[in-house]
Amino acid sequence: MPRASQLLAPQGAVAGMLPGYEVRQQQWQMAEAVERALAAGKFAVIEAGTGIGKSFGYLFAVVLEALKRGRPAVVSSSTHVLQDQLIGKDIPFVQRVLARYAVKFEATEVKGMGAYACRLALADPSVTLFVDLRSDLDKLREWAAQAKEGTRSEAPAVPAEAWQEAQVDGDACTREKCRFYQECFFFQARRRVAKSQLLVANHSLVFADLAVKEVARGVLPEYPVLVLDEAQNVEEAATKFFGATVGPRGLLMTLHRLHDGRGRGALPVLEQLLPEMKELSRAEKRRLPDLLRSQVYPEIDEAAQAVETGFAAIERVYLALMQERDRPKRISDFGFRIADFEQKQAGAAVAANRAASFGNRIEAAQGLFNARDFLLMRAAINSLRTRAGEIRDFFDPASTAEGAIVKWLEPERSRKGRQLKLATAPREVAPHLEQRLFKKLEACIVTSATLAVGREFGYFLGRVGLGGEVAPRVESLLLDSPFDYARNVLLGVPEDLPEPGAAEGDFLRQAARFIWRALRLSRGRSLVLFSSWEALRATHRLLEPHKEKLGFRLLCQGEPGLPKNRLIEIFRGDVHSVLLATTSYREGIDVPGEALSNLILHRLPFAVPDEPVAEARMEHIEANGGSSFDDYSLPAAVIAFKQAFGRLIRSRTDYGLFFCLDKRVLTRRYGPRFLTALPKCPMVRGSTQNVLARAAEFLRKKEGA
Repeated sequence: MPRASQLLAPQGAVAGMLPGYEVRQQQWQMAEAVERALAAGKFAVIEAGTGIGKSFGYLFAVVLEALKRGRPAVVSSSTHVLQDQLIGKDIPFVQRVLARYAVKFEATEVKGMGAYACRLALADPSVTLFVDLRSDLDKLREWAAQAKEGTRSEAPAVPAEAWQEAQVDGDACTREKCRFYQECFFFQARRRVAKSQLLVANHSLVFADLAVKEVARGVLPEYPVLVLDEAQNVEEAATKFFGATVGPRGLLMTLHRLHDGRGRGALPVLEQLLPEMKELSRAEKRRLPDLLRSQVYPEIDEAAQAVETGFAAIERVYLALMQERDRPKRISDFGFRIADFEQKQAGAAVAANRAASFGNRIEAAQGLFNARDFLLMRAAINSLRTRAGEIRDFFDPASTAEGAIVKWLEPERSRKGRQLKLATAPREVAPHLEQRLFKKLEACIVTSATLAVGREFGYFLGRVGLGGEVAPRVESLLLDSPFDYARNVLLGVPEDLPEPGAAEGDFLRQAARFIWRALRLSRGRSLVLFSSWEALRATHRLLEPHKEKLGFRLLCQGEPGLPKNRLIEIFRGDVHSVLLATTSYREGIDVPGEALSNLILHRLPFAVPDEPVAEARMEHIEANGGSSFDDYSLPAAVIAFKQAFGRLIRSRTDYGLFFCLDKRVLTRRYGPRFLTALPKCPMVRGSTQNVLARAAEFLRKKEGA
């Protein structure tokens, strides 16, 4: 078999098969580093700057290694954009190149059970379905009849509750016993996985697979080699996965699946079938309905009432504590008690136990009714027990004594209004990842365009569990972008704007004036990134009344009916449009060409200081003698700054302006940490007039005007 570095060499197969291909020294270096790491059983941590083509830098070597070992390799990313690129473009090209050497391999994208529609659920709707979801389920049923893969990403848009009823449910799946087993979307995908040498997944699925394998068979087969692409998001993804949330809607839906108080649910259906159950004695057929009506139904109704009154009490406490009503509230010391909730928090578990007892009495008669309904009832019972335990743990001060678990009240908005959830997450994920993931791998490739702070990887390695026991196996490499930033980017910092924070109102107003002038200068073609929803909304309110004078379409994150992918599609297609967005848009966006010629960063991307997990991490660092700012906040902000800058130049022919409106990048001691993290490019500083004049001159030269 060929070597990856040979394929990517100046006279290699890739250069001969890809029209216009330019050999990039950095890509070739990356391929060599990946080959060495795989052969030696190492962990290669590689920052590969924009334009290197990191996918090819690891794909050839990883595929060839998987074929040599006879065991699959997994490539994990954090965004659908990269997954789609890998499956739809990069991997098919790798297959064509290797076919010239008579080397063949299969690749499959792996998704969890909940990502697939269940044919049985749509063919035989559960008796517990809610009436107000019927039209959405009819829409899904019509789609599933002609769907190719049956995944949520290709399904028509429906509320989360409707998809939850239609998805494959691991607890209710009868697998080989199901009459739709052969044509099941999920098991068709599993069969493709079993035949593949390369599996494409996302970080959350990789972590979920770890948890499942501790007690049962996982979604992914055993794999010795893992690639973590977009690895800058590993800590955040692990934090979300190893955490938990409990909200009233989910609890009520689960209770109503058993009995909704209006004669619907799994238990009323089973009650109607009791006379037909030959396995039961006459005495039992008389006793069981009495048991349901006198004990089980009332306890389920009481549990539902306890959920409603308990979360209403939590809402009252939250509103009393919080002035800004859409922010999370960390609970570090339980100085309050919610009697209504505490007294009845085990009500769900009591109801679940009673329903389980009833289920055990009639289990022998399953064949008389829809087996999936019976399994859904079992799943609901187990879910109630789990959720009741999570609620008890949330209100148990002992579970936060060590501070390793962070707890907070999380407001979440949906089309039905705001609901408050109980949320928990580990303060640190490094120990989990080190013990449960990295120590079990034979080799690992960890890569992204933004991993290092300056030229050092220590911050990243420590945060994700590569700085401890496995550190001797870690080799790092930093490869700069091949793009000519010195010729194609102008960095501007206006120094006459006030600093954010001290005079926030003045900063918002003056920054909005600068943004207005910069948008006119660049003729739209701009992405403006904000560190908070409040700043985004305030700026949008200032600009919106004047958008006709602006002359360009003004797009704003959060507009009804415009999800992120649709917003980006419009922004990319309407060359002179302007997109206002939060810094969550600093990654997963690829807009090459003229449509993005002006990138404006509203302020330095420091994490919100009262974000619960970040707050707990900073406190822990301080308690152990470190500096929460220098050791945590600053390096995280520098990486985010690099990510934002990376949106501007996406190809060799791109050019553009990068404005940072936060003059702390010049006036504070930490400012150079941000500036030196960027590729070398000319910078203009001074008054707004001077900065914009230089920017206009730059654009005239680039555009030949």
